[in-house]
Amino acid sequence: MPLLESREEVNMKLRQIYRNLKRSNYYAIMALNFFVQRVFGVNREVRLSVHFTTQISCAKKINFQGGERLKKSLAFSGNCYFSGYNGIVFWHNVLFAPGVKIISSNHAFSESRLPLKSGPVVIEDNVWLGANCVILPGICIGKNSVVGAGAVVTKNVLENSIVAGNPARIIGLLCTCGAKVFETIESNARQCSKCRAKNGE
Repeated sequence: MPLLESREEVNMKLRQIYRNLKRSNYYAIMALNFFVQRVFGVNREVRLSVHFTTQISCAKKINFQGGERLKKSLAFSGNCYFSGYNGIVFWHNVLFAPGVKIISSNHAFSESRLPLKSGPVVIEDNVWLGANCVILPGICIGKNSVVGAGAVVTKNVLENSIVAGNPARIIGLLCTCGAKVFETIESNARQCSKCRAKNGE
C-alpha cells in the first residue's frame, strides 16, 4: 500500500474541505442574519434574509420582485444602504456587490430638512451593481446593464449598457447574448464579440 496519495486523491480531498468550509460559512452568515433580524429587530420588516451589516430604511416602500441572485445578494453582500422613502423597485435577478447605496430621496435646503418627493428608483431585470456604487433618486437602471464599482449614477441607464465613473457614463454595451459589443472600424457599426450580431446599425 503506497504511503503517498495520488494527486487526484489529494485534489479531491482539498475540494471536499473547501466545499465544507464554504457550506459552514454560508450557514454561519444565514444564522447571524436571522439572529440580527429577528432578535434585535434590524430590518425586521423585510421578509427575505438581509446581511447583518446592511441598513434598509422605509422597507415597506421597497419592492423585491425576486430571483435567486437578488436573494443571495441581500443575504451575503454587506454594508449596503437602501433608503426607500420614495420607493425602490428591484426586478428579477438583480445582482449587487457589497457597499451598494441606493438613495431614493434628497432633503430640502430649508431648516426642516424634510425629504423631497421624487419618482422611485427602478432596477430592472438582470442588472449587476458593482461594489460601492451609488444610485441617486428617480433613476432607472435598464435591464441587462452593469454599473461599475464606485460609480455614482445621476442619470437613467439604458438597457444593455455598461456604465462607470463619477458621474457615471457609458463605457460599453452588452449584446443580448451577454457578451461585450465592440465598434467595427470599417462600418462604424457595433458588433458582438461572441455571436457577431450587429447592434446599433
